[in-house]
Amino acid sequence: MNKKNKIKARILFPVAIAIYFLIVVFYIVTSQLMIILEVSDEVQFVDNAMLIIFGIGLAVSLILIIFINFILGRVEKDIVDYEDRLLREGKLHEIEQKEHIEKLFEDEKKLKHSEKKLRLVFENSKDVIIWANPKTGIITNCNLAAETLLEYNRDEIIGQLQTFLHPKDEKEKYQELFKNHVAAKGALDGEVTIVTKSGLIKYVDISATVISVGDEEIIQGVFRDITEQREIEKYMFESEERFQQVAEYSDSIIWEVNEKLEIIYTNSVAEMVLGYTPEELIGNSIFMIFPNSRENYRTLAKQRNLLRLEGKYTNLEYRTVAKDGKIVWMRSSGGNILNDKGEFIGVRGISTDITEEKKTEREIFESEERFKQIASSTKSIVWEVDNRFKFIYLSSSVYKILGYSEADVLGKSIFDHFYNSEEVNRIRREIIKSISKTGKFSDLESKFLRKDGKVIWTSTSGFIKRDVDKTKVKYIGSTKDITEKKEAERKILEGEERFLQVADYSNSIVWEINNKNEYTYINSVVEKILGYRTDELIGNNGYIHFADCEENSKALKIQKEMLEAEGKYSNLEFKLETKEGNPVWVRSSGGYLKNDKGEIIGRRGISTDITENKKNIELIIKAKIEAEKAEKKIRASEEKNRSILEAIPDIIFIFDKDGVFLDYHIRSNDKLNFPPEEFLGKNIEAVFPKEIAELTKKNITKTLSNKEICVFRYSFPISDKTINEEARMVQYDDDKVLTMIRDITDVIEAEKNLIEAKERAERADSLKSTFLAQMSHEIRTPINSIVSLSSLIEEVLTEHADDDTKTCFNLISKSGDRIIRTTDLLLNLSEIEAGTYEMFKEDFNLVDSVLNKLYNEYLSIAEEENLKLKLDINLRNPIISADSYTVEQIFCNIINNAIKYTTKGEVVIKAFENSEKKTTVEIIDTGIGISKDYLPKIFTSFSQEMTGYTRKYEGNGVGLTLVSEFCKLNNATIEVESIKGEGSTFRVVFE
Repeated sequence: MNKKNKIKARILFPVAIAIYFLIVVFYIVTSQLMIILEVSDEVQFVDNAMLIIFGIGLAVSLILIIFINFILGRVEKDIVDYEDRLLREGKLHEIEQKEHIEKLFEDEKKLKHSEKKLRLVFENSKDVIIWANPKTGIITNCNLAAETLLEYNRDEIIGQLQTFLHPKDEKEKYQELFKNHVAAKGALDGEVTIVTKSGLIKYVDISATVISVGDEEIIQGVFRDITEQREIEKYMFESEERFQQVAEYSDSIIWEVNEKLEIIYTNSVAEMVLGYTPEELIGNSIFMIFPNSRENYRTLAKQRNLLRLEGKYTNLEYRTVAKDGKIVWMRSSGGNILNDKGEFIGVRGISTDITEEKKTEREIFESEERFKQIASSTKSIVWEVDNRFKFIYLSSSVYKILGYSEADVLGKSIFDHFYNSEEVNRIRREIIKSISKTGKFSDLESKFLRKDGKVIWTSTSGFIKRDVDKTKVKYIGSTKDITEKKEAERKILEGEERFLQVADYSNSIVWEINNKNEYTYINSVVEKILGYRTDELIGNNGYIHFADCEENSKALKIQKEMLEAEGKYSNLEFKLETKEGNPVWVRSSGGYLKNDKGEIIGRRGISTDITENKKNIELIIKAKIEAEKAEKKIRASEEKNRSILEAIPDIIFIFDKDGVFLDYHIRSNDKLNFPPEEFLGKNIEAVFPKEIAELTKKNITKTLSNKEICVFRYSFPISDKTINEEARMVQYDDDKVLTMIRDITDVIEAEKNLIEAKERAERADSLKSTFLAQMSHEIRTPINSIVSLSSLIEEVLTEHADDDTKTCFNLISKSGDRIIRTTDLLLNLSEIEAGTYEMFKEDFNLVDSVLNKLYNEYLSIAEEENLKLKLDINLRNPIISADSYTVEQIFCNIINNAIKYTTKGEVVIKAFENSEKKTTVEIIDTGIGISKDYLPKIFTSFSQEMTGYTRKYEGNGVGLTLVSEFCKLNNATIEVESIKGEGSTFRVVFE
């Protein structure tokens, strides 16, 4: 239809419709008017009138159509004339061009809308969409889903060859497939493998087509991740093959039953455990090996319920009957067997003989009963609580200490009886913190509220205990009343306030020093005795005025021993020097100074000038010897000597060669164990017990014959206590000796406590060593068995194993090595922290014995990771004196970390002498680096920069802690320099 006819049709058709519509309306309106005018009874007249009106309307319509057609003809003629004129004037092309431009604008608008829609679909698709150039294979675009699947960002993907998506050993295959697909220009559907940035192999379903975008052709690939689906299929396929193989090597009974609970398969272990061969069991009901018992029925009911609800069950225990009638305990796990339609057809499971384990549990139960009997006899409250800290056992001493009966407390929380909520929160935090680190807590002091409302102080210790299958925990511990001890501490604290008041009026030097041995307080008496002002000493070392002599060395050693044993010392003599350098002897007593938390912050003591006393003692001894030779001189100076002797705190006795008491001296007779009339003039055998008398006479003979000082100790009971004394005996005359007696009861008690503490420490050390050895055995033995057995299976299956199976064996080996390494690290750390590690210091070649060895060990590992491992040695003298094992472990851990955390680049082992001529080794890598915030924590135990289950690198945070501790043991220092994203340098300097 040409343009003219189109114009006619557009005009005539609606006009005709309009006219016809007007006629119909006119007909209806006329009929209604006639009805309204009540002329409807004139039926014939109405019908005739309507026919006449309809005919008139039709005639008018025809006339109008003819008229309009005539008018349109004129219009058409005018249009034709106009177009002819435009053609003649050359303007028709201009109009058509304008119409074409308008159409282009409309098409462009539609195209933009389409492109926007396409872009939204492209970016938000869950499937990966990748565009590539068909000529070069270079990726030109990808959507957001590609970043998630491949672990690269878009900028890293675009510009790469399409083969970079695939594993290295498959690149050529996929390159050829790409070329064939481009040549065919058809659709490609199938399954391919890709590799992610982290090295994970994934399976994807790909649909690729060649499409046109504008004038340019591209290859569009749509990838859908089906890795999980393939892994499931692979597992299902392999599990059936491996089931039969593994079942025969298992230590447990592997079995299958049908829906009628008839045994349809069992491995040969059944004969070893139950005595039945597989042929004797297959086809029979499982109840042939189940004894009738309520316990078994309850277990089977629980098993059926779990299978119905969850499709599986684990760790159900029941009794079975062996062929010889013996009861065998089993722990069983299993699950439903379904056919291809998902219908239940039976149950498959594994059952392990736990008869010995049940026997052990019974013995443990019996030991628990013995434990409760012992607990009931102790003065402390012995208790057990569950994992919610609710009491499940209490010894009877709870009534004596807290006033509660066992029934009052059982089932309630341990925290219900603390003094207040603040006490509850503090103790809860400390218990949880200690248990999380060491599995125990000790000596936690807190206030308890007795039933009668009285507040008492207690000390609580305990540990965590897990059951055999490690699923349940409870806490066992004891609580003792320390109210009297805390009251004594309070009185001591009150005494601190009086200390400074008394110090100002003392004739002795009263002083305090901190943990750095610096004076923090000293009274003004020091100026009178030593010539120093107080401001000259405060802040300076407390030993600044000590003379360098053997007597001071011995006294300081004794002081240290007494402080460690009792926290105090007394009556130790030191030789000091005044400001002018003159000697001064002092007798000193003191003890530890503690803060409110019981932490040692220094020492406090008192030092008395005994210079004159020391001189007097020397004079006394000389005078006594000379007195026997010149009795007149002794009598003349007797009063003087008596006054001097008053300053001596010790008891002085003079014996003849037979052991007869000739004389004595003491400040006050109150200090004598016997009145003078009971011993003067009498032989020692008549006064002292036989053992002491014989010991004294033996030393009298020794002193007179060897002319040397004899020192001996003895003890004897007085009233309700035992007195310990030390005697120093010197020759007084040809047949007489002078003996100075000192009460050393406190010293003996301190020595006894020290020995007991040493024995306890040795027992604890022995227990820890035993524990570490057992833990090493318990962890290493099963892991070595697993690794060894997997190696054996690998050797048997080598010829038939595919790549995936070999990968599994490799993973088992690596995992076993990882657990063994972790065990070694933890055991080494335990030995270091306990101080039980034994150093074997020797001279060895650092390069030959350690660095070259580690370089050769890690070279292949680095090459597998596509890294360069370099060794740069520039040492003139590589010999060092250290423990070779720990030095090797230092660099083993650092090099291992450097390779583990470096994805590309190199690791350099560099040995040289630094500017101070010290042997230095640097491990330099181009890895991921360490953040500034984490650097201060790098040597903290069990610390890692990336934590949680999403971390990319394995490890337990122990290696670098051991490195730091090993460096300390070998008198070496370690330094770290690192920039995040650029690499790290670990530097070890040997002194």
